Amino acid sequence: MQQQPLLAPDATVLEAVQQLSQNQSGCVLVMKQQQLAGICTEQDCLRAIAAGVNPAATTVEAVMTQSPLTLSHSETLSTAWQMMQDHQVAYLPIVNDQGHVLGVITEHSLLQAREAAILDQQQTSSNLQASNHRLTTMFASIPAGFHALDRAWRFTHVNQHAEALLQKTQQELLGQTVWEAFPEVVGTIFDHEFHQAMATQVSVRFEAFYAPLNRWFEVYAHPSQDGLFVYYQDVTERCHFYSQLQLQAQREQALNRVIQVMRNSLDLTTVFETATAEIARLLQADRADAIRYLPEHSVWKIVADSHSNQVLNNLVGMEFSDDANEPIADLKRFAVVQIEDIAQHPDPTVNQYAQMLPGTWLLVPIHFEATLWGCLALTRQQQQPWQTSEVDLACAIVDQLAIAIQQSQLYQQVQQLNGTLETQVQERTAQLRKALAYESLLKQITDRVRDSLDEHHILQTTMQELAAELDVLCCDTGLIDMERGTLTILYEAIRSDVVAAAKGTVLSLNTLYPVGQQRLQGGWVQFCSLADPIDVVRQVSCRFTILSCLITDDQGVLGDLWLLRPCDKCFEEPEIRLIQQVATQCAIALRQSRLYQEIQAQVDEQEQLNDLKDNFLSSVSHELRTPMSNIKMATQMLEIALKQAGTFNNTVASGDSNRIARYFKVLKDESEREINLINDLLGLSQVESGSDALTLTTVDLRSWLPDLASGFSERMLRQQQQLVVDVSENLPPLTTDFRYLKRTVTELLQNACKYTSSQETICVFAKAIVGGLQIGISNTGVEIAASERERIFEKFYRIPNADPWRYGGTGLGLALVKRLVERLGASIQVESGDHQTTFVITYAIAHKPSPDERVAPMTKRTNH
Repeated sequence: MQQQPLLAPDATVLEAVQQLSQNQSGCVLVMKQQQLAGICTEQDCLRAIAAGVNPAATTVEAVMTQSPLTLSHSETLSTAWQMMQDHQVAYLPIVNDQGHVLGVITEHSLLQAREAAILDQQQTSSNLQASNHRLTTMFASIPAGFHALDRAWRFTHVNQHAEALLQKTQQELLGQTVWEAFPEVVGTIFDHEFHQAMATQVSVRFEAFYAPLNRWFEVYAHPSQDGLFVYYQDVTERCHFYSQLQLQAQREQALNRVIQVMRNSLDLTTVFETATAEIARLLQADRADAIRYLPEHSVWKIVADSHSNQVLNNLVGMEFSDDANEPIADLKRFAVVQIEDIAQHPDPTVNQYAQMLPGTWLLVPIHFEATLWGCLALTRQQQQPWQTSEVDLACAIVDQLAIAIQQSQLYQQVQQLNGTLETQVQERTAQLRKALAYESLLKQITDRVRDSLDEHHILQTTMQELAAELDVLCCDTGLIDMERGTLTILYEAIRSDVVAAAKGTVLSLNTLYPVGQQRLQGGWVQFCSLADPIDVVRQVSCRFTILSCLITDDQGVLGDLWLLRPCDKCFEEPEIRLIQQVATQCAIALRQSRLYQEIQAQVDEQEQLNDLKDNFLSSVSHELRTPMSNIKMATQMLEIALKQAGTFNNTVASGDSNRIARYFKVLKDESEREINLINDLLGLSQVESGSDALTLTTVDLRSWLPDLASGFSERMLRQQQQLVVDVSENLPPLTTDFRYLKRTVTELLQNACKYTSSQETICVFAKAIVGGLQIGISNTGVEIAASERERIFEKFYRIPNADPWRYGGTGLGLALVKRLVERLGASIQVESGDHQTTFVITYAIAHKPSPDERVAPMTKRTNH
């Protein structure tokens, strides 16, 4: 395949001739939109020139061969040659699966390729023959049997190893088929595997037993062009070895089963029955017996028996005398005893058992901790000696039996200790449950002390719970007055009719001596009520065990905790610890209650003082408002009269020294200042009292807020301050009390003008947020410390490091702002940093007025 030059359809015939001349190719490919449109060959160009066309003006599209044949890149050379012959073409474009042209194959290049393929095939055939010769030589030289079969299954080659393994000579085998020479293999694995290798031409490997030669063979069969190569070797010994390994594995598995049963059971009867049955089956013994040695009775007793023949008798329970013969002596030395024929044993004390237990004996001692427990006896009726592996297996099982016996003895000891241990566990469990119950009770009391300040509820509930938990007859608490030397019983829980109520009883500490003194020194004391004062107080004649525990803290003794139960039961250490912890919580409750009462009294007193102060300020403000209004009105009337008289002019702003005008200005400013102060006090008092109902109005902040801010423009211009108003266009209408909103924003703007230096900026903004909107006033050049940001909203509070006389004011402005904002259901925050302070008022859209708010008709106010 060759890469050909490419041209567009609008290229000229002259350009095609030039491409053919430069590339020495017989054609050019005409491509249109990356697809093959046609082929322009030398013949096409010559025919066009011979026809008299102008090659410089004629396009190749006019002379090319359109819709040429194409060949897929996956087709063979024979397919390409056939297409060229069928369609009489000399050029065949090659395309891929996407239709893209990869190149062009010509008749000349195709002939060259075919000649090369023929040469390659001849060379391959020659190489294959040489390879087969080398392979035959190699197989003939390998140290294993080898023979070659042709496709008719005839022997064509047999090496010397094959003659030895097959026990036939080359002369007997060559020329014969494998089925004629070895008719026994027909229908065997040899037959099946040889036919499979020949049919599939795939090598096979297998192992098989050939009965006529009594041998195992490992066979490799390799198919070839001429037939089948077979080589093999004798693996009889290896197979026997694997068979022995398999038998050993089976025995080990059986041993593991026996061991598993022994380890999972502590019943010696079950263990012995399993062990004797398994060992008899594994070693093909006629019977297996577990025999116990009883030295105190000088006998050997069969405790377990397993026999394969039902004719044999069950000998469990039979006893043998402890004779002084050689087999028994060997067993006592922990030696394994083998007797080939019990009937031929020279000792009459041994061969006496020949009729009962004839055959070959194997006796394996069972011992542990240098003590002989007994033995495992195996017998075979046939005169077959015991193999070493069989003895080893029997010894392994005996070792496990010894372990099982030890485990059983330990189990018996454990069983004897179970009673005591179970009792201890029950006692410990009861203690743990009691400790958990005590812990739970103490937690309840602690939580109650933490969450409540009600002394009566805490102590009375504690007495009831403690009495129930400790199962006492009575539990009470008395408060001690050390100055008076008395104890007053205030809280009690009685759970028995034999105990009379003593709540409210006052006892003298002196009458409790010496019990009282002992309690004061040690914290708690346990005693029995024998006489007064206990019997007098409770009015009972029976005796009690009484535990008394002081209620104390680091400031002294607060009270006493008493518990009563029958005199035959005392209070144990865990109970005493619980009572002490409860007493500590009672002390905390008492101290907290007293501190709360003191603090509450101080709070009540402070609230009364605040009410008096607020009432005083409200009264003073109300009383001053009317005189100040009269003074203001009189000043205005006097100003009018003086103007009419011609003695007053308004040039004081231009620096006129007219003293009358200056005096009038001071009078007006101070009057206005005092009136504002009075209005602030009255407004703050009115908002805090909630007497003024809200009048809701819908406000369009986009027009209202700029109008309100413009009222401060002249003042800011005079103070050389810059005003910026930034109101978002997507603000929703705001429904609120217009009076409160205006007063709030006005107060914040006044503060901004007051505390902003010249050349700084004051910004008024409003923007929509998720779930509401925000109105803010910020000013640059001023910062408020973080510690002061919450306190600036307190009444009469002024920042300590600021000059209180420089800016004036009473400290009521921001306090009034916060209360007005909260009255409107909004919130206000202050942010300060980077030489800028910002107050932000946040409204929630879903704001609902409080129940006492009277809603006015909804109207839209755009400016004021």
